[in-house]
Amino acid sequence: MDFPDSAMRGSGLGDLSIIHDWQKLCNINQGRRVYIWSLDEHLYNCDRSPLLDISRNKKLNQFQY
Repeated sequence: MDFPDSAMRGSGLGDLSIIHDWQKLCNINQGRRVYIWSLDEHLYNCDRSPLLDISRNKKLNQFQY
């Protein structure tokens, strides 16, 4: 999403830059929950649950008795 589109939806340039940084953090921290704590309606839906690495879970489960 770029600025003219977000401005038409009521989001400002500040919101757009926060969402851009949130997306970068989601890519860096895939095994963690990443969210934006905000009461702003444009930002409160930015909440991504941790993504599980299935191959890592298989390795962990092979050692359970």
